[in-house]
Amino acid sequence: MAKFYNMDELKEFFKNLGEVEGYIQMSDEEINIFKERKSIKYDEIKDNFIFEAMFFDGDRSVLIRQFNDKYLVIDEKLSEFTETSTDVYFVKNESDKAKITTIWIEEEDSECLNLKVLKPKLQLFSGFVKDEK
Repeated sequence: MAKFYNMDELKEFFKNLGEVEGYIQMSDEEINIFKERKSIKYDEIKDNFIFEAMFFDGDRSVLIRQFNDKYLVIDEKLSEFTETSTDVYFVKNESDKAKITTIWIEEEDSECLNLKVLKPKLQLFSGFVKDEK
């Protein structure tokens, strides 16, 4: 579910975030990647604004992106979708890999004789690939 939040609403949203892995890109800093789950308190974030952040708790995927004077927040649980696929991508440092899950929704397609087909509708951050030994 996508919503727009102002700064005060975003601070309140962080109170219910729980322990997550992911990253935060602040307006004036390098990207901060954390592969181990931890609690993030909005008060720990400096006075500058979040440019983009993605979090994952094992089921819940959250995207936060600054959009003019508000924040777009997409907050979804992967378990609520039946048709998904997951791809792995290298992140900035090229030694870590992030998982992105695509959500597929069945709908009629006029290009396919109005048959129902699966179409990609949403891509969600779904954590990092853990070290494989």
